[in-house]
Amino acid sequence: MTKFKIALIASAFALAASPAFAHAELTKATPAAKSSGPAPQMITLHFSEGLDSTFSKLSLSMDGKPVALKASVDSKDDKTMMGKPNAPLTAGIYKVDWTSVAHDSHKLSGSYSFTVK
Repeated sequence: MTKFKIALIASAFALAASPAFAHAELTKATPAAKSSGPAPQMITLHFSEGLDSTFSKLSLSMDGKPVALKASVDSKDDKTMMGKPNAPLTAGIYKVDWTSVAHDSHKLSGSYSFTVK
């Protein structure tokens, strides 16, 4: 066998043995981005991978001012992060900011807005 074939086979095995790295991407949000409707009692974000509850974050703001809420990763489904506002949301445009950290420590962040009528 030539040195080239040996190197090629060795490279293929090395790649196959490499760990898979995943990112917890946002797959669904309730309320949805750019949606308009009644005030939600809960903000629910679903991700493609399980989240590390220590480092994954969810925050809410209106007109650049923080809106108090209790945020957590669902203990029964670690792909879901929830935020319950401490008080009913009033009419206006809200911004959701999130940071997802997968169990393999890969981090993603994003944001979206929704309107309460």
